[in-house]
Amino acid sequence: MPKLKHLGMRFNLVNDDSAFFVLENRIKSNFITNMNKNQKLFLSIGLIVISASFIVWAIFGFEIFTKTQVLVETKDELFGWSEKKWIDKFIWGLDLTLLISGITILLGGILMYFFRNRKISP
Repeated sequence: MPKLKHLGMRFNLVNDDSAFFVLENRIKSNFITNMNKNQKLFLSIGLIVISASFIVWAIFGFEIFTKTQVLVETKDELFGWSEKKWIDKFIWGLDLTLLISGITILLGGILMYFFRNRKISP
């Protein structure tokens, strides 16, 4: 069976006449399959927290900045003038979403590092 080398990876021809190549797995470890149970748990919790943060941001209307007060204009029907008031209302923004996502990624990376497999593979 003829072998080809391309950019440091080895390919084997399936058949001599076919044009399909099968990539020979030279990488001994795969990221997801070599993670232990605790690492997979932390990864899934982190993805859920980040997804929930973006969903909440979408529910609040895709605001860029987090707001704690909103300017509301009310019109007086008797006299015809308008009045502007600040009303206390929390609106979730992209800055809070990115802060939560960054902290989640940082803590998830630290926890995945501390709960890694410590056996040395040859």
